[in-house]
Amino acid sequence: MFRFFKPNLRKVLLFLLFSFICVGGAVQSFAFIDDVPRLVKPPFYDMLKPLNLWSSWIMFSGPIHVFGYWLGLWSLIKYFPSLGSVKFPVGGIIYSYFVSCWMVYTWDKWLKYGKPTTKALVFLLPIAGSLQTLNPFGILFTAFNFSMFVWVFSGFMFLYVVFLAYSTSIYGFIKLVSTKLYRKQT
Repeated sequence: MFRFFKPNLRKVLLFLLFSFICVGGAVQSFAFIDDVPRLVKPPFYDMLKPLNLWSSWIMFSGPIHVFGYWLGLWSLIKYFPSLGSVKFPVGGIIYSYFVSCWMVYTWDKWLKYGKPTTKALVFLLPIAGSLQTLNPFGILFTAFNFSMFVWVFSGFMFLYVVFLAYSTSIYGFIKLVSTKLYRKQT
């Protein structure tokens, strides 16, 4: 278990990326309440405005929200530190490290030396989920506006990383369960 959570360069880089998505998405959620008087703008809100992080954060943190609600943990959010008028995503940061560890473990254990078709599926399937940001109108507008290009491209890339985390994690979970079931039968 210690080896699973022991940091290495790949885990730390993935963790930093997922943490950036979580914190940036939480900061960008201020856009939904910025018209309310006397609310404090989160730090880095204006710097993160050109990036499309919010939808990726929602997709990434979905399991936290579902399980948090299911386990009745929503009352703990009042103890989380604030980022201006939004709460710091403590659960998302912890979840980011766990997902990073699981992705590296799945890669090392099953994908690294797996079938090329399986690797291709795991890496190409997330493109389908990410294509929602590349609608024809978005591409048309990006041709004329650099800031729109950054918005659309960053949304595509961040969603791709999130869906890659899901495809890798689901594949790893399937392999783990099938390995356990196979050992149980023999």
